[in-house]
Amino acid sequence: MNRNAFSKRFPTYVISLERTPARLNRFLSWNRPADIDFKTFKAVDGATLDLSSIDPSILAPGTPGVSQGSMGATLSHRSLWQLCAKGSKPFMIFEDDTVARHDMKQALAALMDHLPDDWDLLYLGYNMDAVVEVALADDVNMRLGFAPRYPEERDLMRFAGTHWPVGMVPVSIAFGVCAYLISPKGAGQLLKSCFPLDSRIVALSPTEAVKAVIIDIRVIASLRFLRAFACVPPLAMPDNAPARSVRLGTQN
Repeated sequence: MNRNAFSKRFPTYVISLERTPARLNRFLSWNRPADIDFKTFKAVDGATLDLSSIDPSILAPGTPGVSQGSMGATLSHRSLWQLCAKGSKPFMIFEDDTVARHDMKQALAALMDHLPDDWDLLYLGYNMDAVVEVALADDVNMRLGFAPRYPEERDLMRFAGTHWPVGMVPVSIAFGVCAYLISPKGAGQLLKSCFPLDSRIVALSPTEAVKAVIIDIRVIASLRFLRAFACVPPLAMPDNAPARSVRLGTQN
């Protein structure tokens, strides 16, 4: 599929802060070999937000543990979901710390033939510092871990050049929203089920639970309402080291 045909089928956005142009330039350089027409979506800058003034339909008043950076990311993804839900085409959404495999267009075009007609969400990538859980059969799941947990740029570039066959499986846990494909129906469902953000507990296993105060976790909590899948192996990989994260690091 050529660049124009792909962009018409999958409008593709990269979320990037206006005040971090070097990150956007790095993203575009990393992903030039993938030959995808990325449209830059101006991220909501968490540094400018007054959390106490956020609409209560988006953030429940008094919710603890919400940072300005994570709220900016939440509002950015939410805005794109609103645009997608109003249209008829699936959106492909990236954060600007993510690298795509060079063959993403070809691999994704093949995968679309196997997605059910009522699909909602396809994780193209996920954070490597947490588990991913996918379904093999009814009541039979597989949990995946990663090494290294925080890849360096050389690791990301090696990954980007791989050409392993890619499958997709139903997903119940995947951390991060670094790269994903979302249908208009799925975007509408996430708008309903993710908000308002609050401090509810999301169980990851009988012995693991986390608070859903960031959009990544809230999407996990919403997966039970969605026809959601994950690419295995992933087609995208984030530079998710905390020290380099605009959301969590010193630039937050």
